Amino acid sequence: MKITEVKARVLCAPLSEPWRIARATMSRMYATLVFLKTDSGLVGIGECLTRLAPSALAAIVEETLAPLLWNRDPFEVERLWEEMYGVMRARGHSKGFMVEAISGVDIALWDLMGKALQQPVHRLLGCYSSAPLPAYASSILFKGKEAMVKEAEDLASSGFSAIKLKIGMGIEQDLENVRSLRRALGEKVELMVDANCGYDRRAALKVGRELQGQQVYWFEEPLPPEDLEGYAMLSQALDVPIAAGES
Repeated sequence: MKITEVKARVLCAPLSEPWRIARATMSRMYATLVFLKTDSGLVGIGECLTRLAPSALAAIVEETLAPLLWNRDPFEVERLWEEMYGVMRARGHSKGFMVEAISGVDIALWDLMGKALQQPVHRLLGCYSSAPLPAYASSILFKGKEAMVKEAEDLASSGFSAIKLKIGMGIEQDLENVRSLRRALGEKVELMVDANCGYDRRAALKVGRELQGQQVYWFEEPLPPEDLEGYAMLSQALDVPIAAGES
């Protein structure tokens, strides 16, 4: 089986209400799909998740990555990943849009392998377990406090035993929202918070100390992703677990 065509398609869906996350406000949601066609007739489909500029990802897929993929065997997935990662690395493009584009191709390659072998991808990755996994509700976005509390109560009533709240509107407002949700939910529902890299070290430390008293389960992405020293400092100074790495 050989790859004969590589295409990317941009999707856009307007939001009924804008999403505000940390310093960003989004009125639309975007995605870039990747289609890998083969001489066997099978088509692998992957997705590059992006918040903005999805056409940039489509251009990387079709203009930079596609020449590496033509007439290649999708079962060489590890080798293809390394070649895609290396093609622009010498020019400093080893993060951001480049890796997001590679991820869409990588998913499509695994999709092709699963279809060719008639096996679910999780088995190709070595997982045979059918054990259930706990789910949490993610996430309560910025809005009025009463509306946030109502949404949290509705989620808990629907069966969620853990809920994540977006923070980053300002220290006092953030902490008041956390306290309000904790009062409404009680101790039986786990509460996590996600700052989407919206704090500096001093603010994150102050907020983290308060979160410990509210039995917050984890404090997600308090700092910019490149501030590794700051993450180490927070992890040492706070008892609440620090979640990082998404960005």
